[in-house]
Amino acid sequence: SAPVAGFGSFEDASRSLLAYLQQKVGLDLWMVTRTVDPYWTILEVAGSKFGIEAGAVLSWSDSICSRMIAGLGPNIVPCLEDVRQYMEAAVALTHGLGAYVGVPITYSDGSLFGTLCGISTQKMDEAILQYRDEIHLMARLLSTVLAFELERDCLERSIDAFEDDLRS
Repeated sequence: SAPVAGFGSFEDASRSLLAYLQQKVGLDLWMVTRTVDPYWTILEVAGSKFGIEAGAVLSWSDSICSRMIAGLGPNIVPCLEDVRQYMEAAVALTHGLGAYVGVPITYSDGSLFGTLCGISTQKMDEAILQYRDEIHLMARLLSTVLAFELERDCLERSIDAFEDDLRS
């Protein structure tokens, strides 16, 4: 059999993981996001139910993810009505959300880059909880790909600067 190729970028890895999660776990929309408070930028999406597209910039404080990061609720919520703090998020109220999944994506120093998250208008069966470890692993893998990509970019800039110095 042919060798399995690695991902060429964080973007490629994100797209593949989102497509996999939408097929395997369900939910109406899966996203990889970047957070620079007060902004919540949608980097990649799988699903189109809410009209949210890659490149959209939303309010971080309006998101359920901001509340999850603040420790106000769990990573996987099959029935959003069970977590009042999540139900009160503007995005939940606006879209009538029924279920949520979200885990942080971090920089190599552990600080927040963004989130891997999924939302649905329908409540989900408790069976969705079986995917907890898999979803956490995917977020860790994205964090690792991000760290390597940022390190590579830093090294490329250093090499370019060194070559410029040699030419001067």
